[in-house]
Amino acid sequence: MLPWFEIFGLNIPVYGALGLLGFLLGMLYILLRAPRLRLSADDAAYIYVFAALGGLLGAKLLYILTVLPELAALLRAGEGADALMGCLSGGLVFFGGVLGAVPAAYLSARAYRVKLADYLPLLVPCLAIIGCLGRVGCFCAGCCYGVESSSCLAVVFPEASLGAPAGVPLLPVQLFEAAAQLAIFLALLWFTAKPARAGFAAEFYLLLYAPARFVLEFFRGDAGRGFLGGLSTSQWLAAAAILSASLSFFMRKRLKMPD
Repeated sequence: MLPWFEIFGLNIPVYGALGLLGFLLGMLYILLRAPRLRLSADDAAYIYVFAALGGLLGAKLLYILTVLPELAALLRAGEGADALMGCLSGGLVFFGGVLGAVPAAYLSARAYRVKLADYLPLLVPCLAIIGCLGRVGCFCAGCCYGVESSSCLAVVFPEASLGAPAGVPLLPVQLFEAAAQLAIFLALLWFTAKPARAGFAAEFYLLLYAPARFVLEFFRGDAGRGFLGGLSTSQWLAAAAILSASLSFFMRKRLKMPD
């Protein structure tokens, strides 16, 4: 685990560096893949940038919603600005990023006078790339950690960890999700290879990622899960994603999917 690394005397957070790397790899994927899908690489790149900005905003806003009870408690206790900023400066919620990226991508596609649906087969795999490296970043930082476990897979985070309790064996659920995102990316490469299937890229991604995230949430040990009715905020969002993607497939059933 490596929360920080130093370059020219500056401490660089690994989480942020891997998030940026994921963004850049997504851009590289778009530039290389666009000609094969007969799409404008320039338009796709601009939509991708605006979608990423919307995703960052959505991810932060949903995180703030999950910590509202803690924030309210700090306000009632009369805590100072440092405590409040410490609460607000936490992490990002992946599903919030998706919710923020979609309207940003839609509006930017309209601005460039193209159909967003045509570009989804190119843009959706980038979610898996960013999600994969983002979770590796979580592991390095020690956030989004798993439950305490005596399994041989458990890891012990050091004192320098930004979130995980030091010296306690925990499941590396961050790496489990990173592996799931990598597998989904490879599946998307296969799925979008045929034009008739490519139009269902968003539904395909959600129907793979959402169930995986729903299950992995049971093994998360970090606080601020936003539990409601025994399920975390992300589990409720995962269930909604599964339902919406399934309905989308059903509503578009007249479109024939090749074998």
